[in-house]
Amino acid sequence: PGSFNIVLGKELALWLGVRGMGALDADWRSARHVLAFAFAPVAVSLLVVLPLRLAAFGGDAFRSGGADDGVGGTLAWSLQSVFAVWSLVLLVVGLRVVYGFSWGRAAGTFGLVTLFLAALAALPAAL
Repeated sequence: PGSFNIVLGKELALWLGVRGMGALDADWRSARHVLAFAFAPVAVSLLVVLPLRLAAFGGDAFRSGGADDGVGGTLAWSLQSVFAVWSLVLLVVGLRVVYGFSWGRAAGTFGLVTLFLAALAALPAAL
């Protein structure tokens, strides 16, 4: 249930962001597909980076401190970050292609989605 709520919140934020930037005819399905295709590199990174981390660091990959503190751990996190940035770029490109946005409008939609997600994250602390 928890991970479903997280995905649902991201889909809702993307859909609201797209509609907020002027694509009033945007449907939920296209927003969900843009999000899913954009985050495919994150899923691929789990298949690439996680086995490398486990082979290099063993169980220390899941604990703070240990063998993954140092250059090797930093390189692993850097590789993971490359996949994350790739996903964010694909999200902006997907918004541009699917909804016909300009680069600025697609980046603005991304900023609006980020604002929605920050508000959703802060909501439990405010209550």
